[in-house]
Amino acid sequence: MDPAGAGRNQLDYFIMCAHTMCEVNMKNITLSIEEDVLQAGREYARQHNVSFNVLVRRLIEQTVVQKQNRWLDDTFSLMDRASVTSSDDRWNREDLYRV
Repeated sequence: MDPAGAGRNQLDYFIMCAHTMCEVNMKNITLSIEEDVLQAGREYARQHNVSFNVLVRRLIEQTVVQKQNRWLDDTFSLMDRASVTSSDDRWNREDLYRV
């Protein structure tokens, strides 16, 4: 069967095959959602050649992964906002290891 013919892009097809071959233990959930939001979500998913289930799964994964990795962005942001300058001082290896 052709993945494109099944209405899935190659990545979705690969994920579907990987889940099937690896027997990933996915849990079913029940979701309450307004009818108009559900219809809009289904239409969006259809336009992007994915199932509504894949759309919801991706949105949850992106939200969780982004929050887990956000600490690094927050750290760099704090460094950018710090009012500290090196004042053209150069450090050498001995200075860095001095306690």
